[in-house]
Amino acid sequence: MPRNIIVHCQYMPEDSELLFIPVDIRTKQCSVVPIECNANISSQVDTFFQQRFADIIYPNEIKAILFISTENEFKSFATAYYFRQKLRDYCKMHGIFYSFPTQDSLHMFGALLSTKIMVKEGEEVLFLRSRANYSTGNFTNVEAMIAVRKKDCYQFIKTLDKIKYGFTQQWKTRFLQSSNPKRVIVLCGPHDTNEYVHGMLEVFKDENAVVYNFGHCLENINEPVVQKVLHDMEENINPYYVSQMFLYNFQVKVGDKVLISVTLDRAPPLEESFVVDVDPLKTVTVSDLL
Repeated sequence: MPRNIIVHCQYMPEDSELLFIPVDIRTKQCSVVPIECNANISSQVDTFFQQRFADIIYPNEIKAILFISTENEFKSFATAYYFRQKLRDYCKMHGIFYSFPTQDSLHMFGALLSTKIMVKEGEEVLFLRSRANYSTGNFTNVEAMIAVRKKDCYQFIKTLDKIKYGFTQQWKTRFLQSSNPKRVIVLCGPHDTNEYVHGMLEVFKDENAVVYNFGHCLENINEPVVQKVLHDMEENINPYYVSQMFLYNFQVKVGDKVLISVTLDRAPPLEESFVVDVDPLKTVTVSDLL
């Protein structure tokens, strides 16, 4: 039986729901399937994968499952890891390709797919987006993600810190700091005003800024999800592909000494190791801090 369904899902902690969106890659049709499950509770996760998932979508029809992380939906690293591990086990059992991309990487990929922006190797593309002011709730701040062109793809390298937006060249210089993007994409959501969008286009006119309307609907990322799977499975290599990003900054420490440090600008997969002396009569414990 051909596998023509690609599923992307997210966990919504405010509703204790898993949202599944199966996409038929032949017809592009999709549906949204909300399932009650507190993914921070291991027993509910176990029940979901053992008893409920196969009733939602027949596993033999699924080509791939992508769990999309917003980086703050789980209460701890341990609960996030447990859920991802159970999803991985389910996929391996049923011969399903699986991946754990970030929402940011898919937004960047979607923007590049839509705008068809291509720069030379080593040049940067800046993705601009507005952010809410926590004290007022108004979207008066702006931050940016930057990706650099590699030989066969784009790779995220850093985030520019959030500041109150402005429309002058002095503001632009302060915001960009040492960055020098070749192109700029304004990620435009439903909360963004015409004044903001037109102002950003004017400020970044030397970088030929363009607008990408992404909205907040989960179905809007269907195309980058499908194209990511086809690229990762080497069925359709896409030149606008954004390589995998880490979900968090990681550190491995003994006491106050940092033995391994992995930041978001590193491109997985990677492998690092260390050797430490331990007392064979004592217990070594591992803890996580997000």
